[in-house]
Amino acid sequence: MNICDVLPTKYSHGHTMDRVPGANHVCCLCPAGKFIEKPCTERIKNDTVCSPCKFMKGDIDQQFFIQHGPHNKSFCLKSKAKCKQAEYRIEGNRTADAQCKERTKCKPGFGVTQPTSTSSDTVCGKCKEGYEAPTFSATEMCTNNQIATTIESALSASTSTVLSTTTLQTTSTHANSRELFSGVEIAVITVFCVLIVVVPVLILKKGGRD
Repeated sequence: MNICDVLPTKYSHGHTMDRVPGANHVCCLCPAGKFIEKPCTERIKNDTVCSPCKFMKGDIDQQFFIQHGPHNKSFCLKSKAKCKQAEYRIEGNRTADAQCKERTKCKPGFGVTQPTSTSSDTVCGKCKEGYEAPTFSATEMCTNNQIATTIESALSASTSTVLSTTTLQTTSTHANSRELFSGVEIAVITVFCVLIVVVPVLILKKGGRD
């Protein structure tokens, strides 16, 4: 079925007919969603053969379209295959290309109840009492604020324990060093005192022998 069969009265003669691939004469054109499979004969302008674009639902590699008509295209366009990571894909059809839309971010107080898939948007739900979702997010679910507080307190306590242990170890090291240093000082003083007493005695003994 071509455009002359579908809309014989809505368009002027010049709009419904044009030169088509494979023919040197004008033919009736094809509507959106169909391509020219076979042009008309020179004598019969309205026997153009229009066939539907291939479109298999769920198979993005087998989805083709022609968005506007009347047209003289002998092929369909490849539908948009993939979207960016932050987008999801809305499937098109024979007369419309697929669309990529940015996934919805749940507002504060609402968490993700169903994550975005390649073909569906994020679903948000209001957090129930005792749960929270403090930021805009397309991935965060509502979390139990009591659990979050407990975890935060535990982390804080662990950090304090580590810092206290480090301080004690440092203080102990300094104390040990001080004790060691004091012991050395005492030994040096003792040796010095012994020398003061012993050396003069040795000198006197030596002088007496001479």
